[in-house]
Amino acid sequence: MRSMHEVALTQAGRRRAGWQRCVVGLAMWACTSAAHGAGMTLAQWRLQVAQVWMLADNDAVAAHARAAALQALPAGATAADQVSGLNLLALTELYLARTGQAVLHAGRALAIAARHHHRLGQAQADLVLASSTASQGRVVPIRDLLEHAMRMLDGLPQPVLQAEAMLRMAMLYSRLGQFEESVRICVQSMQNAVTAGHPGALAHAHHCMAISVGLSGNMGAALPHYQAMAVAARQFGSRLLLAEAITGQGGEIALRDNYRRGEPFLHDALQLYNEVGAPFFILFALNTLAHNQSLQGHHAEALRLHDEVVAGFERYPNPIGSWWALMGRASDQLNSVTLPRRASIASAPIRSPPASPMTAM
Repeated sequence: MRSMHEVALTQAGRRRAGWQRCVVGLAMWACTSAAHGAGMTLAQWRLQVAQVWMLADNDAVAAHARAAALQALPAGATAADQVSGLNLLALTELYLARTGQAVLHAGRALAIAARHHHRLGQAQADLVLASSTASQGRVVPIRDLLEHAMRMLDGLPQPVLQAEAMLRMAMLYSRLGQFEESVRICVQSMQNAVTAGHPGALAHAHHCMAISVGLSGNMGAALPHYQAMAVAARQFGSRLLLAEAITGQGGEIALRDNYRRGEPFLHDALQLYNEVGAPFFILFALNTLAHNQSLQGHHAEALRLHDEVVAGFERYPNPIGSWWALMGRASDQLNSVTLPRRASIASAPIRSPPASPMTAM
């Protein structure tokens, strides 16, 4: 018998035929073009890299296969091209929870980019390394990497990467308790994104604002940002960003209005993450859904989901995610006790866990 969230995910998937056709078309285009990789010109190779970079946000498995094939450089490729290919491979490995490989390839890309003074390549590597380090809970390397990434991006026409770096830095400031600095950088990110007019930059900037105002306790102020983020993510064509926006909407509705009303959003987001095939994202989404079930008092279902997440993080190690899952499971185990005397002392669910590995700084 299928679980409740599996049924909901099947229903949600039926509503996405149009989106799926677009992404499948992109994947088929990439694979068909790359089938002739041995004869690709440098211009064709660079176009492939750009297309597969976008594919990674929508189908991580297909993108990884393509990124691996693109490590064979065409004639005339430069050091910057080698860095671009390595960073693309590292990104897909990050999405597939192959953290060690992601660190290896991003580190190699960073060394080559630094040697050739390639600022964009250094920034791309920094962001992959920061995300890989974040899951291990090591704050100091993350800060150094993000600050370096922002210096490398300063003045470059890269609004999406700049907005992503600012989002990560804002989340780090929040974790360190520097909330005013977090809000300041998010406001700056929004100003930059509006000026650039790029949907990818706007998605990251709205995400930044949503999390910052949410942490400030400003009731209801985050929801419009998550809604605007969803619009921008659809325009940009990123399943990952759309899923994060939908997760945020569900969390806000659940906490500000009604836990049950927020639940369908979480199922929709989980469906998107499953379609991308990114293990860390799926597990964080399942943990968020488990937390929602706890808030509704469905502790048996929450416990089952938390068990699934704990097992998942044993397969795909992520200390931060595992800690949140174990804490949630402990809370559900206590709240599942039905004896009247125990019911009076059962603990309340822990505070909301991070909804995504990208914001679990």
